Formats: sequence, structure tokens, C-alpha cells
Amino acid sequence: MFASGRFPLRRPRPRENGGRTDGFVKIVADKKYDEVLGVHMIGLRSTELVAEATLALRLECTVEELIRTIHAPPDDGGSRG
Repeated sequence: MFASGRFPLRRPRPRENGGRTDGFVKIVADKKYDEVLGVHMIGLRSTELVAEATLALRLECTVEELIRTIHAPPDDGGSRG
């Protein structure tokens, strides 16, 4: 058995992404052990979050561990001139 949760994907700077704030992240987890089994992301620049989801899957992270993790906002590191 598994459980899933769906969360809205909102960008912190809507003017820089064409004013779009739509999209979502869906997390699928094992109901018994709470282990993250899969992550689905739909939305503009959602590829910036792929590494975080991959790490959660690779480390067999639980949903609780994922919730308690500090998530740095996706950023270009100030590379604009």
C-alpha cells in the first residue's frame, strides 16, 4: 500500500517566471514504513528540485525526514550581471 500527497509549486519571484505560480509536487510514500517511493513535479523550473528528490530517494528517506529537512530556495547564486 502507498499514500500520496500533492502540494502546490509556487515560485518566490512570480514576475521572473512570466507571472506563473501554477504547478505541483506529488510525493508517493510507502504507507507502512513512510519511505518516499517517488516524486512527481510539474511546473515552470521544477527541474531545479530534481536533485533534492533524487537524494531523498537514494537515501531511502522517510516523509518525516523530508519534512524536517531545511530546503534552500532554488537560486542562480547571484550570477546575474
